[in-house]
Amino acid sequence: MDWVEITVTCRPEATEAVAGILSELGSRGVVIHDPTSVPSHEGWDYYDPPGGDPTVTGSVALEEGVQAETLLAELTDRLAFLAEAVPEWGQPIFSSRVVQDRDWASYYRQFYELLRIGRRVVVIPAWEEYQPTPDEVPVRLDIGMAFGTGTHATTAMCLELLQETVQPGDRVIDWGCGSGILAIAAAGLGAARVEAVDIDGVAVEAAQHNLALNPEAAGRVNIARGSIEELAGLVEGVSANIVADVVIPRLGQVARVLVPNGWLVVSGIVADRREELEAGLAQAGFQLARLKQAGEWIAALCRRAGG
Repeated sequence: MDWVEITVTCRPEATEAVAGILSELGSRGVVIHDPTSVPSHEGWDYYDPPGGDPTVTGSVALEEGVQAETLLAELTDRLAFLAEAVPEWGQPIFSSRVVQDRDWASYYRQFYELLRIGRRVVVIPAWEEYQPTPDEVPVRLDIGMAFGTGTHATTAMCLELLQETVQPGDRVIDWGCGSGILAIAAAGLGAARVEAVDIDGVAVEAAQHNLALNPEAAGRVNIARGSIEELAGLVEGVSANIVADVVIPRLGQVARVLVPNGWLVVSGIVADRREELEAGLAQAGFQLARLKQAGEWIAALCRRAGG
């Protein structure tokens, strides 16, 4: 069977949307190379990222009767729609090549290795043998199935803030769960119950697969297709690694599901939208407790007023 290997060059804030498009087209592995991000930035006083826009690479199998031109025409339409829907992201561009049959699962493994984030979380590729120490929180992932693997600064900052914030017994919502990494980590950090939701069916499937790799968390995490507007009941915390255009208009919905003094860890926000984020938080009744930045990305820990 032949495959089409597609590489899309885009703005940093568009990488996850582009990864989602490639997944929907049939790619079972996506590699995001972002020159503006670093795996772990704790302790850095200054970091000057190299230039260049990120690339997102995925490979799609050409089933019998399907031509590469048909697949690439659909990709062109989807990228054009993305550029029209979010003009500030610009127009992603792509290159492609047809390659012969390859063991893509093994191919993608060369890009990933065990990753330590913060003081406790260890992200472990599913194919690696690793025995965590009693103080470590292991998160085993079949990396490449969905975005959110810890290598991007937005996910890393979320994991760092969760380690500082999650308390034993917390009820947590992971809104936009992606690979499930934040939900699994929250359970490992002591959360009693995690409701993980995503509007992308591919992400839900990937997160459920990854949850099965983490039996110590499986009994406390529920993963389903949905969004924050559909959830009821009160929780102590919400994690959201989603773009600003999705998060900011829904901060009121987040406040609705939080107990007084409940926490929100939010990431995926481009730094030049900080003022817009802070205004939205204040309007929804949140107090900004901590702000982190890595390259052009920011993440924040916020508290719902009333505690």
